[in-house]
Amino acid sequence: MKKPIVSVIMGVYNKERFLEESVDSVLNQTLKDFEIIMIDDQSKDNSWKIMRRLAKKDKRVIAIKNKQNLGSTTTRNVALKIARGKYIAILDADDVMYPRRLEKQVKYLERHPHIFLVGTSARFIDESGKLLRTFWKWHRLPIIVSKRLDSGCVFVHSSIMFRNDGTKYNEKYKRGEDWEFYLRARKKGKKMLNLFLPLTKYRRDPNGIMSKMTPKNDIYKDMLIKEYIKDDTKTN
Repeated sequence: MKKPIVSVIMGVYNKERFLEESVDSVLNQTLKDFEIIMIDDQSKDNSWKIMRRLAKKDKRVIAIKNKQNLGSTTTRNVALKIARGKYIAILDADDVMYPRRLEKQVKYLERHPHIFLVGTSARFIDESGKLLRTFWKWHRLPIIVSKRLDSGCVFVHSSIMFRNDGTKYNEKYKRGEDWEFYLRARKKGKKMLNLFLPLTKYRRDPNGIMSKMTPKNDIYKDMLIKEYIKDDTKTN
């Protein structure tokens, strides 16, 4: 079977309200050579039922259910292990791609083989889809991205595409796994940047993990600083 150029991976947990819109945004891409790998992490709503229906309608859609709840970090790795694409695109199950996102990102990575990862600017929306603001990403040079990573994430994670070179998420991190992913890539000398175009709609969840400051978040932040940022400061 011919391998697709892009594997879109999507972890799903209780996203029945938004799941079909998210998948449709991938199916409506101008670039058609992709697979969608959806992993249900033991949702308690109708997400799995929707996933199976979508998979029956389009052979590019793959629906898998975890045998137990594994969390978002491990669930992404489950998808990465079976992804066949040359490139990996991340899309959360409540977010939306603009029609040319995959085309634009693939074209950029094809033309710039030294770049490992490319994100995009994003339009933030609420639960109803109402536009909140446009989150412009000015970090368009790898050297700027590298420097700014010490201060926090410089990517909208649901907007990124990267080369499928075997890189996985660090399952030690249950929070901040996206920041750790970028810091580890930087440590290995991989180049990353953002496209200025807003090619992703990112849904702000007021009840989401990253919307709340918790002691657990602080613990993982301290781990990241100790493992990557302090070490990099010493060696620079």
